[in-house]
Amino acid sequence: MSAKTIEQSVPSGSIMTGVAPAAAAVGAQDILAHPIEAGSGAGLFDFENDRPYIIHQVFLKLGGQTAYSITHVDRNDVETILFTGGAEIFYLSTPDNGGAVSSLILFEGEKLMIKTTVTSTNNIIARVTADQLRV
Repeated sequence: MSAKTIEQSVPSGSIMTGVAPAAAAVGAQDILAHPIEAGSGAGLFDFENDRPYIIHQVFLKLGGQTAYSITHVDRNDVETILFTGGAEIFYLSTPDNGGAVSSLILFEGEKLMIKTTVTSTNNIIARVTADQLRV
């Protein structure tokens, strides 16, 4: 199975709230892009995995604002903050892609959540790439 990328975005004047996107994703099997939200929303990345998935990359373009958090959500909806920051662009890459951050693994039913807290002046775009963990 090849890696899968999910893309979500919200328009200028909005925030990413960490909820499931309002509209279904469209696109090829390996890149699933949700239509831009009508306002604030999106940010919950659910690979609908029934097996462990490894996160390879997280890309976040904050649209002119700089406050974000990236959170792991377990099967019981318990949230653990992994990263917070204050830069316009955030890019994470795991060692298997030449990055320096330890691997992030989502087990069955787990999700990755991105939230922003300051209204953006441009669109916020987030992409997460993952693949089934090979054992």
